[in-house]
Amino acid sequence: MIPSLLLLCLPALAGPSLDIDLDGDGTKDAIVIGDRETTVGKAQVDCSLSEACRAELVDVSNADRFREVVLCTEGPRAESYCRLYRYDKGTLTELVFTRTLPDDKKPGRTQTVDWAPSSILTKGNGIVLGDFASRWYTRREKWTAEGTTLKHHPQPAYWAEMMVPVDRSFPITTEPGGGEVVANVAPGTTITALLESGTHPDWFLVRISSGLLGWCSLDQLIQASDQMMMTAGAG
Repeated sequence: MIPSLLLLCLPALAGPSLDIDLDGDGTKDAIVIGDRETTVGKAQVDCSLSEACRAELVDVSNADRFREVVLCTEGPRAESYCRLYRYDKGTLTELVFTRTLPDDKKPGRTQTVDWAPSSILTKGNGIVLGDFASRWYTRREKWTAEGTTLKHHPQPAYWAEMMVPVDRSFPITTEPGGGEVVANVAPGTTITALLESGTHPDWFLVRISSGLLGWCSLDQLIQASDQMMMTAGAG
């Protein structure tokens, strides 16, 4: 497996370049980071709206002839958006990260959402991990590569471990989305949001100061905690 190589450029600088055989055809392909676009072989990806462009060379699977390229851009608040590409005979194909979520506008139905992770991790075994950094915590998702398709593997829950100081009382329940009340959280205590439900987005399993566990919504946490409210209102 080829070690990851990070190429970084700022808009005011000419980008570095790398020549390597990306598609196993015996011919080296150039990766060039410019001030307005990234060039991979004969293909280009625009990054003119980004404060910085960077590329990382990875090997998703040791079992095939390809080496993939992660291209990342940065938003106005230094957040990263990364996409995964495979280069083959002059064509750059994106391996799209998707996840199926409930459709809020159509109860009972789902929608497939394209994602851009803040970072992408792979060890050459066909497994691709994507980290999604939010203002609350970083969620890790798993995909497996099947050709140029990424298959998402849902989890029952996502590890969050957020410490939340409580200023106003609220109930926690036996199930995400409702159920019986386990306890009412006491103001002046600090609770730990351990997990986010994989089937009920924005519902967290929390451990309160008495040691009891229960579920609450992100909105409840925001309304109950001045710290969470400030974070939610930050630009």
